[in-house]
Amino acid sequence: MVCEKDLSSLTIPSYPPSGARKKNKSEILYGIEKAVGRGVYFMSNVKERMDICFDHNAPSIVVKVREYRNGYNDIRGRGGKIRAFTEITKDNVVYCKELMKLVDDLRHLDGVKGGIAVSETEYMATTILEEAKPLTQVIYSNVREVVEQGQYIFDTLWNTAIPAELKIREIEEGITHYESKVLENPDEIFKQIVYLAETSTELLIVSSFGGMQLIYNSFFDLYKNILYKYKKGEGKGIKWICSINEESIDLVKIFLKLGMKLRHVKSLTPMNFAIGDRELNATVESMEGGKMVRSLLTSNEPIYVKHFSSIFEELWNNGIDADDRIRDIEEGIDPADIEIIQNPKEGINRAWSMIKTAKEEVLIMFSTSNVLHRQIQMGGLQLLKEASEKYGVRIRLLIPADEHITSTIKQVKSTCPQIDIRSIEKSLHIRITIVLVDEKECIIVELKDDTKGISYSAAGLATYSNSKSIVSSYASIFESFWRQTRLYEQLEESNKQLELANEQLKVHDKMQKEFINVAAHELRTP
Repeated sequence: MVCEKDLSSLTIPSYPPSGARKKNKSEILYGIEKAVGRGVYFMSNVKERMDICFDHNAPSIVVKVREYRNGYNDIRGRGGKIRAFTEITKDNVVYCKELMKLVDDLRHLDGVKGGIAVSETEYMATTILEEAKPLTQVIYSNVREVVEQGQYIFDTLWNTAIPAELKIREIEEGITHYESKVLENPDEIFKQIVYLAETSTELLIVSSFGGMQLIYNSFFDLYKNILYKYKKGEGKGIKWICSINEESIDLVKIFLKLGMKLRHVKSLTPMNFAIGDRELNATVESMEGGKMVRSLLTSNEPIYVKHFSSIFEELWNNGIDADDRIRDIEEGIDPADIEIIQNPKEGINRAWSMIKTAKEEVLIMFSTSNVLHRQIQMGGLQLLKEASEKYGVRIRLLIPADEHITSTIKQVKSTCPQIDIRSIEKSLHIRITIVLVDEKECIIVELKDDTKGISYSAAGLATYSNSKSIVSSYASIFESFWRQTRLYEQLEESNKQLELANEQLKVHDKMQKEFINVAAHELRTP
């Protein structure tokens, strides 16, 4: 460490040189003598203010190097003001406390690199700062445009910095400063991604294929290290939710081989995110082709971390294990979709969309006759008519019987004679409406309140599926009810025939009795 006495033997040049006229210029100076001399000259010219920022090494330089410390005191002694910000850490907090005595306002900002200083007329910058050592290289300018640009940069960063007292208290008392911010600087984004991985015992990730490519291209060694530690019993490893298809299958296999846990979800959230132990990173960018994100939301606020964690858990519980998904893809098995639709309007619209795509057959079993009436009011009958007449789709409807069943069937038949409609006995009423299309997909809509006059108000949640087993099961239920209605019709016909036969027997019996009576009378009275 360089102490104050180490500079006593140095020859500090004076600026400007004797007899020289001050000119507007920009220059780079090398060496301790020139760098320190230019710094002393810069501080001597400050009249009203000096704004300065530097990295975590600089507080020790200002405190330990006499020329800099005296320069700060002289500025304030002349009535000038000094604003400064740096990155306050556990290692430099002692120096930062001393620095607070030398400036009017000190703030903290993460990730500060190098340093800049701006006064009313001059600008200085450096990229090389070593702890407790004087500068060895500086960039100087008194060109007005350079000074104005430097002031703009300082003010922009100053507005994002936090008070030094707050950061020091966080460090000394172990208090966490909660904040959410958006990073747009590529270096800061890169650093934050690395930081989240290095400081977490477990990573929970929801990402598109582009996010997987980004990790593989830029952070693969870091993730391999996390999984290596997990195999040794350190940490909880990595869980990743993604959409696995033929395009992503090879990269997924690489991650699985490393020991990562992956599950497949067809419809991901619009936001890609990664959750660590105490904070999260998120972006809406697709990262197509593994491109680095240009904007990253990061937050350590517990409410946000908990919220995204609950989203992850729900997706994870509903996801398909990566090995099963890969096996289905390789064997050419088309995986089924099962979707819960909470919005009644969306559920009904999905049913209509399915009918519009029908090519062979539409089967609908209504929960009540009111459901059918409401759909007729919305134009559902016209939709079925169009499917039947334009595309030759066979349409069969089942409707529960009520006092208006005859008129309802007559209305349907008059609008679309091609529709085959049957009524179900009241005892067979159900609380769901089933729509099946081409024996490939189905939607089941819950009846919430049958007294409502609008379908959207009467319906509840809906369940969509293109699972072969589920669709075939509901198709079997429909066919069972359909055959049962035929049996009732046949039974009614049989009953009518029995009643007719019974009446005929009664007539025959009466005639027979009359004949016997007449014959007996004739025998008694010849």
